[in-house]
Amino acid sequence: MQGCAGIDSSMRAAFRRVAGVFAFYAAAPILAGAVLVRVLLAEQGMTASSYYPKVSRPPGLLASEEEYVRWVETFIGQVSAFAHRRLRRFQVMALAVVIFALAGTSAVLAGTPKWVPAALGFAASVAVSAQLVLRDQRHGVVKHETAVELQETLREFRFGMADAIDAAELRRRFQDFRHRVETIKKRHGSKALKIMREKPPRVALPR
Repeated sequence: MQGCAGIDSSMRAAFRRVAGVFAFYAAAPILAGAVLVRVLLAEQGMTASSYYPKVSRPPGLLASEEEYVRWVETFIGQVSAFAHRRLRRFQVMALAVVIFALAGTSAVLAGTPKWVPAALGFAASVAVSAQLVLRDQRHGVVKHETAVELQETLREFRFGMADAIDAAELRRRFQDFRHRVETIKKRHGSKALKIMREKPPRVALPR
C-alpha cells in the first residue's frame, strides 16, 4: 500500500509539473499577443485625424496668421501623438516586466530548465534598464502638458472674443496668442531638454 501511495504521489507531482510547464508556455505567447494587439489598436487610434478635434478660426485673419494657426494645429497633433507613443511604450514595458517576473516565478515552481527563468529575468531587467535610459514616462508627460496648454490657448483665441471685432483688435489678439504659444513651447521645451541632459544611472557590472 505504501508503494502504491508513493507511485500515486509521484504521478500527481509529475502531472502538476507538466501542467505548469504547459500553462507557462501557453500563457506567455497569449499575454504577449494581447499586449501587441492592444498597442497596435491604440497606435491606430492615435493617428486618426478625428483624434485631434480642431476649432474654427476667427474670421478676418491675414494669410500669414492663417498659416501660423494651421502650424499650431499640426504641431498640437504631432506633440499629442508623440506623448501617447511614449506613455504607451512605458505602460507596455512596465507590464512586460510584471509578466516576465510572474512567468519566471511560475517557471521555477514548474521545474522548467534553469535557462527559462534566467531568460525571463534577463528580459525583465532589459525592460527596466531601457526605461531608465529612455525616460518615456517623463518625456510623455511633458509633451502631453504641452499639447493640453496649446489646445487651451487655441480655444481661448477662437472663442474668447466676439466674431465681429475690428481689424486692429484682431491683430492685437493674434499677437497675444502667438506670444502665449511661443512661451508654452519654450517652457516645456526647456523641461524636455533638462530630462535629455540628465545622465543615465550607472549600472554596476558583476566582477
